[in-house]
Formats: sequence, C-alpha cells, structure tokens
Amino acid sequence: EEFGMRRGMADVLNDLGESARHSGNLDVADQHYKAAVEIFRALGDPEMAIPRLNRGLVMFERGRHQHARLFLEGCLETYRRQGRKSLQATTHVCLLGCTAALEDWKACDAHLTWSQLLLSQTGMVAEDIARLAEYAAEQAHTKDHEQLAQDAWKLAQSQWAALGHPDRANAIETRRS
Repeated sequence: EEFGMRRGMADVLNDLGESARHSGNLDVADQHYKAAVEIFRALGDPEMAIPRLNRGLVMFERGRHQHARLFLEGCLETYRRQGRKSLQATTHVCLLGCTAALEDWKACDAHLTWSQLLLSQTGMVAEDIARLAEYAAEQAHTKDHEQLAQDAWKLAQSQWAALGHPDRANAIETRRS
C-alpha cells in the first residue's frame, strides 16, 4: 500500500513538473522532476525514465543544449537496455533538437532516422515531439540543410495532425512549399 502511495506521489510530481514546464516555470518543473526521479529510484521503479526525460527537456528549453545532449544520451542508453521504444523515439527527437541547436548535422540525420523508424513502430504522438521536430527543421533550414529541414518538418506536420492541430500542420505545409 505504501509503495502505491509513493508511486502515486511520484506520478503527481511529474505531472506538476509538466504543468510548470508548459507554463514556462522551468525551475519549478525541474524541482518536481527531480523529486519524482528520487521517489521512483527509491522504489526501484523503472518509471523514473519519464521524469528523467523531462529533465532533459528542461535543459533544452533553458538553452543548455550540450548539457541536455549529454544527459539525454545517457537516458537513451537506459531506454535501449529496457527495450522502451516509445521513450527511445521521444529521446531521439529531443536529441534531434539538441544536435540541430549545436549544428551537428551528421548527428541530426542519425537522430531523425531513428526517430522516424521508432515512431513508425510505436505510433507515439506528443506535442514535445512535434515542437522539437519543428525547431530542428527551422534550424536546418536557416543553415541551408534543406533535406533535413524538409524531413523534420514532415515529422512535425504528421505529429501536429495526429494531435488534432490541423492549423499547425497546415502552417508547416505552407512553410515547406
């Protein structure tokens, strides 16, 4: 019973972190994610993977792209060992954003390829995926990496459409033309 209560508390902390992150309150978000990770870790619960990934998103959103990249690469290895393809897909998209910000185009291509493969296998859809793919596309376009930009926009467009945001998907279609 106590396990269930503590696990529930960790889930709530992660949700509070999500709310804070989406409101732009990154310090509060990171505090909630850290607390959730610690509870999951104490319970030996592999669900700590989710608030860990969210901490990487906070690092990215703070503009700490290299730090986020290193952190997320560590997360990715864990998710591979655990066989968690949805988390691998999401992490590859996060790393796509990081490597685009760092102008590591070879790594961008690899993360985009893995993202596309894993997303097609899992059907994973998330606003963070759409937003990060769109960010990577803009970065690639700005630096004249047009094929990467087009492929990342296509990924973002499909995510926005699947999320029920035809306005966002249509805006990307216009941008791609």
